[in-house]
Amino acid sequence: MNVAFSSQLPPKHMRLPRNAFRSIGLSPGGSVRVDLMAEDELCAHLICFPSCDIDENTVVLPDWIDKNFHVKGDQITIKAADNSKARVAHSLQVRKVFGNVWLPPTEVLLDARKRALPRAKSINDWENLVARNLGKCFLSLNAVFAVHICGELCIFKIERIEIDGLPMTKEDAVRNDAENTRIEILPELVFTENVPMTRGLGKETEELRRLIDDSFSNFDIHSKLNIPITRSVMISGPRGAGKSLLIHRNVCQKIQAQLFEISLASVVSQIRDQTEFLENNLIKWTFTKAILSAPSVIVIEGFDLLCNENDWKSLVIKMMSCEMQELEEESKVFVIGVTNDLNKLPATFRNGELFQSNLTITAPTRRSREEILHIYLSKLKFGDQTQVNDFAKRLSQRTSGFVGRDLMRLCRSAALHSLRRCEEQQQDIDIADLLAKLSMSESSTNDSREVVWEDFEYALEIVKPSQKIVFESSIPSKLWDEIGGYEAIKRRINQILDWPLSHPETYERLGIKPPAGLLLHGPSGCGKTILVQAAVTTLSANSITIKGPELFSKYLGETEAAIRRLFATAKQIAPCLIFFDEMDSIASKREWDNDGTSGVNERVLSTLLNEMDGIQERKDVLIVGCTNRPDQIDDALLRPGRLDQLLYVGLPSLDDRESIIRVISKHIPLDVDVDIKNLAARTDAFTGAELELLFRESAVLALREDIKIQRVSYKHVEPVLLRMKKTVVERISTDDGTLDLSS
Repeated sequence: MNVAFSSQLPPKHMRLPRNAFRSIGLSPGGSVRVDLMAEDELCAHLICFPSCDIDENTVVLPDWIDKNFHVKGDQITIKAADNSKARVAHSLQVRKVFGNVWLPPTEVLLDARKRALPRAKSINDWENLVARNLGKCFLSLNAVFAVHICGELCIFKIERIEIDGLPMTKEDAVRNDAENTRIEILPELVFTENVPMTRGLGKETEELRRLIDDSFSNFDIHSKLNIPITRSVMISGPRGAGKSLLIHRNVCQKIQAQLFEISLASVVSQIRDQTEFLENNLIKWTFTKAILSAPSVIVIEGFDLLCNENDWKSLVIKMMSCEMQELEEESKVFVIGVTNDLNKLPATFRNGELFQSNLTITAPTRRSREEILHIYLSKLKFGDQTQVNDFAKRLSQRTSGFVGRDLMRLCRSAALHSLRRCEEQQQDIDIADLLAKLSMSESSTNDSREVVWEDFEYALEIVKPSQKIVFESSIPSKLWDEIGGYEAIKRRINQILDWPLSHPETYERLGIKPPAGLLLHGPSGCGKTILVQAAVTTLSANSITIKGPELFSKYLGETEAAIRRLFATAKQIAPCLIFFDEMDSIASKREWDNDGTSGVNERVLSTLLNEMDGIQERKDVLIVGCTNRPDQIDDALLRPGRLDQLLYVGLPSLDDRESIIRVISKHIPLDVDVDIKNLAARTDAFTGAELELLFRESAVLALREDIKIQRVSYKHVEPVLLRMKKTVVERISTDDGTLDLSS
């Protein structure tokens, strides 16, 4: 028999075709038992009526059965109920399994202490309300039924039936009587089947579980030792890092406490009158439900709304403070706040007055990203499923700064690109299958189209990391082939910056620490900055570029705070390279004023040294600095563990100049009469920047001669060269030797 579901049917009604109605011997309004799921032994007792508007092989059930239990036709068994011997139940224990209405368990009403609370005055007689809605219907053990409460449809399950103090079995049908049947509402269960795994958050998961466990279980121990119980925590972290996932996984699966969620955005939308708000608001009602349903957890989201000044900010803070301070230690209510940036919140929420503990979730590390990616990749289909481990490892090295949500988007983009390839190859695509595979849910199967590495290369171009927003990198992309000369220096830079990230196990095997930082120094225009640009382009790491003067602020202490934020961000998006251009402007040698005090430069340098010092491990964070004045750099900055690698980038040699000119000629077309070797020999003491200027000015001179000219000839280069040589001679330094790194 086919099964259809209708939203027009009352919750306790069903429809059968007239022929089927007569064949099973039912009369209109008769009771029918509908077995929904054999493995769970769930059933529903419905009142059956005949219908002429449905097919002969179709039965129509109320749609709450389909929406909440998702049963199929072959899972349903319908039979007429023999209720001739049904007795009135004396006691029914029911548990709400679906529905948005909060119902306090009956045990709250039996608890004299909770019943005496002023908050309990708002509790209605829910048991009688459920009994009246049930009416005089027939029921059995494990039966589910639906009743309307406060305009919402709630689904209950019968877990125990008693007559004369004796429990009934699942085969015994009983009858409800609003006057003689006592309804007992059991505490709601916490469902976890839709809560995904929190891979990559193992440490944070354990910390949150420990905090809540201590709050609920160790009250006596804390009392004896006179130690205050931690009853609240503020969880901070970037969007998409897994804050909500962490909470639900802990509360739902491990703690088994009732979870009450509230958004401050919803609270703010209710503010009309201040007096009325203080008496009746969503915050107060949520705390009331949590106290009466203890043990429970309150999750408050949207604290970022309180970062800016507005008319209702003080009102919300006052209400929050009042409710949290009224919580008694033995109430077994734990409060969790959620914010994106703890430092921007009002001091009330940061100084431990209301939230006694802070838990920070940072962007996942490389190893955590590999764990998260392994989950998402296992739901995709590869030509060889052993590629999952390989792809997870390779992607984890190229996704610095990605949070969990970014990684999911990355895998979805790769899957979508794979399907587009199939379309281009004129392969048939099942759209329903496409949407299912793009869901990336845990229930997905490995039945998607094959994904190859090129799909992830495409996705990496599209999906950008969330954690590069605070300090956006402005380092242009540059390849080593686009830089002429300096081969030994290029090789050394690659060894210093790339090896610690690509071969960390090598350093561990030899028992040594990788280089912590690199300082490039030398004359202006020799390519120090462009060498760093090329290094960053080839590294599988994030980058942050800072010009020294940009960090300075006119406000006291703000410069030091900016440096701390800079290093904190770098740690979050590690592996990361911090590039300080004009390093001497923030790391100059310390001097003392006449009054014996140090100035702002000294304070900034001290902060920089502390951050680079290793007081807190800055694993996978490399520091690169550039300067024209190494003599102005404070000696403390150059010790091991800070900028312990120094490279001198001097004037280019003859071979370097020839290589630079050949690179320039790739984008400035030169005539055949331009002898590159001869030009390289005649440009002794020219920097790379001056060679670039030489050909740029020559090209401009050629355009002045003929706007349609196609190539730059030697006659255009010669006058510019003679003019520039005079300038070069004037600025030549006596110390213009180059450092031979080839050995």
